[in-house]
Amino acid sequence: MKKIVIINCGGNLLSLTRAIKKYENNFLITSEINEVENATHIFLPGVGAFNKAMDVLEKKNLRITLQNLNYEKVYLMGICLGMQLLFDSSEENGISKGLGLIKGKVKKINLDNEDRKKKLKIPNIGWHKIIINNKSKIFDDTNRNLDFYFVHSYHAHLKNFDEIKATIKYGSNNLAAVVKRNNIFGCQFHPEKSGSNGLKIIKNFLELN
Repeated sequence: MKKIVIINCGGNLLSLTRAIKKYENNFLITSEINEVENATHIFLPGVGAFNKAMDVLEKKNLRITLQNLNYEKVYLMGICLGMQLLFDSSEENGISKGLGLIKGKVKKINLDNEDRKKKLKIPNIGWHKIIINNKSKIFDDTNRNLDFYFVHSYHAHLKNFDEIKATIKYGSNNLAAVVKRNNIFGCQFHPEKSGSNGLKIIKNFLELN
């Protein structure tokens, strides 16, 4: 039986809950370990700084819980900062350890002189078309014009490039937009704020079994 959980790390979850309600009415917003352990589909949203989000997970004993789940049976989606938390570490506000569920490091977006001449800025805020590198069921039934809404200053450097499912071009940078390892997914964009394509991403995730 499907059991959907949104991990509550603080922040406004209204957009995400509204998006999920379009497809499923039975879900929990929780930080209770037993609820997370018994979930089949888990959303890990995140706002703010990497180290503070990890501190929240640590205090709630959710770091170890998430690390020990069986991801051959459980599906996890990290969103925005939640995607970054999936990795080994981040350099935001000094080096902080992440969940280590996907091998790689989170680093600040680097803009070169040409990028600055184009008036690109950090954080990267706005809509970008993703480029699909590797097929995944997460993209089923999405439109050809795959625009999604991004808000981020840091991005993931993956050890295994095959785990990058989609990227965006931001000036001189190719940034990971969608990642996947086993049943663990990460979206650097906000699917819940990205219109019909974003909703289809959430729908496809919820239908995985």
